[in-house]
Amino acid sequence: GSLLEEQLDQYSTSGSLLEEQLDQYSTSGSLLEEQLDQYSTSGSLLEEQLDQYSTSGSLLEEQLDQYSTSGSLLEEQLD
Repeated sequence: GSLLEEQLDQYSTSGSLLEEQLDQYSTSGSLLEEQLDQYSTSGSLLEEQLDQYSTSGSLLEEQLDQYSTSGSLLEEQLD
């Protein structure tokens, strides 16, 4: 049981690290949006970058979901 609990803690930690990365992507996105406002001409290049950040963010969210799932499976085993 204790080994599984340690694994749960590791999943939680990994999840929070990914959440921090998600926050960083959000921040990067807003910085790029500010640049979009300043440079409407080169806006299309920046929009492509924004799309890439959004995609990366959603991939990380999928990983978070996987961690949650793995965590609940381990909790079932604990029960």
